[in-house]
Amino acid sequence: MIATCGGDRTIKIYDVINFRNGITIQSNSHDSIYLSLGLDYTGERLLAGSSNCEVQVFSTSSGKQLLNFVGHGYKVNSVSWSSAK
Repeated sequence: MIATCGGDRTIKIYDVINFRNGITIQSNSHDSIYLSLGLDYTGERLLAGSSNCEVQVFSTSSGKQLLNFVGHGYKVNSVSWSSAK
């Protein structure tokens, strides 16, 4: 799968095996855009950094938000998963 984000305040998840558009996730805030994405190694969760200083975790199968992390003082330009426990 491929996940993209842009200035339209959406995340789009694409199924590259079947050449189909998958889920579209819309930002809940009119002031926030998604700036960075990271798929976990299983492809089941998507990490998203945004301009409203938050990091969110979404299910790639449903598009449902699973977690929301706050605390940055400025926009989140980069996110990444780690395999470390």
